[in-house]
Amino acid sequence: MSQSTPIVRFNLDPSLLSQRQVSTLRWVFGIGGAVAIILGIVALAFPIKALTAIAWIFGLFFIFSGALRLIRAIVSKGIPTGWRVFNGVVGLLLIAGGVIALVQPVALIDALGILIAITWIIEGIAALADGSPGQSRGFAILSGVLSIVAGLLILLWPAGVVVVALWIVAIILVIGGITQLVMAFRFGKHAKKA
Repeated sequence: MSQSTPIVRFNLDPSLLSQRQVSTLRWVFGIGGAVAIILGIVALAFPIKALTAIAWIFGLFFIFSGALRLIRAIVSKGIPTGWRVFNGVVGLLLIAGGVIALVQPVALIDALGILIAITWIIEGIAALADGSPGQSRGFAILSGVLSIVAGLLILLWPAGVVVVALWIVAIILVIGGITQLVMAFRFGKHAKKA
């Protein structure tokens, strides 16, 4: 980077803000932190219910998005017929997926786990086929075998990997929420007005 290029930083300097702005930001940090902690604790305490709620949200989104695609396929007269048919088919698939997610949310959770498993298996096969000769070849083989084994294990209980991912996200939410609460109490406390 040349010296003439300015570095832009995002920095909330409370000394450059009014007392009202500082107070508003402290409330935002506090509310955001409390919500994050509550969501994290609920997800840790009730992971299946949390995943079900997430599946329902995605189901509603899929139905809404599918309906918009169907409407676009019907009313868009200026685009080629192939694109209209494509939008219509994708819209119907999204609506079907949304209905399945609402009626059978575990199916969406399992599908996500299966997608992760298949991705790991493909990555493992690629690592085995792709490994360069030499010292790193052993690591490529180890990585490929571990990816394939992990993918096969996930196929046995696909929702399990999604639950573990939810736990990780929940823990991050709790830690982030605590950080925001600390910011809420400390932000602007010792700022000196210029």
